[in-house]
Amino acid sequence: MESPKNKLKLLEIRDLLLRETDDSHAISTQQIIDFLASKNMPSERKSIYHYIQLLEDYGLDIITEKDKQNYYHVANRDFQLAELKLLVDAIKFSKFITQPKSVELIEKIKTLTSRHEAKLLQRDDLVTGRLKTRNNSIYLNVDAIHDAILGKYKLKFKYFDYDIHKEVKYRRNGEFYLVIPVFLCWDDEKYYCITYHEQHDDYVVYRVDKMREVSVVYQKHSIDKKPEDIEKYCDQLFNMFSGVEKNITMRFDRELLNVVIDRFGMDVMINPIDEQWFEISETVYVSPTFLSWMIQFQDKAKIIEPQEVVEEMKKTLEKTLKNYE
Repeated sequence: MESPKNKLKLLEIRDLLLRETDDSHAISTQQIIDFLASKNMPSERKSIYHYIQLLEDYGLDIITEKDKQNYYHVANRDFQLAELKLLVDAIKFSKFITQPKSVELIEKIKTLTSRHEAKLLQRDDLVTGRLKTRNNSIYLNVDAIHDAILGKYKLKFKYFDYDIHKEVKYRRNGEFYLVIPVFLCWDDEKYYCITYHEQHDDYVVYRVDKMREVSVVYQKHSIDKKPEDIEKYCDQLFNMFSGVEKNITMRFDRELLNVVIDRFGMDVMINPIDEQWFEISETVYVSPTFLSWMIQFQDKAKIIEPQEVVEEMKKTLEKTLKNYE
């Protein structure tokens, strides 16, 4: 019967290979023996070969280079280095995650590769230029919301705004909200909790970073209310696609061609007018957000029809100009 210490040797060798080796770094049989000896686990070469074979049988992708003595390194891992870099970049760029939590998460990600490649994940070349949130409880809020949604439980929290002095002012004089969470949306690097309001048979939206003392209320509900097209709903809610749906003809300078494609997708029909201009006709939700999107392009974009939308744009511009009279 194999001794418990021999089982520990197998785990120590596995951890050693994952920590110290990659495609550019290998360790020898003797190095493994020396490492185990430092742990008071004396071993012979033959037993090392046996443990390596067991780890391969278990599924660890170990490459053996045979020379005067064997060298070993782990090849394929659950995450490739490029994938880990993407995760690190996403965390560093996210305003949603506090700076201390970013550091903590990145340190955990580093354990998913060798210590040599982990150094390449110290992405000091990235300058995000983005302010991090100071609310360290947001990720815990998200976890609680997920639990409530999956378990079909209600959710309790306090909700606040900032006053002119940037002080927290709780709504409802600090009383708790009790809601039915339906799903979470992510937009412009912010989390939103979409809840269902039974009395009004409608959805109410809350910013997760403005929720405090969030907890699951273990009261089961049977409400199953979700928009038929959640992605479209979120577009209507957060982007320029909210308001009255209308088919709009818009004219753009050719300099904005890529902007238009990014906004409306590759399927948008481009109608060239001349060497400078092109037009598109798209069904959009006419709203202040949509009109503001058009205004940002100044004299390089124009609404052509319908006339009522042109008039709405004129009124919007007139209201804006009054601030500068």
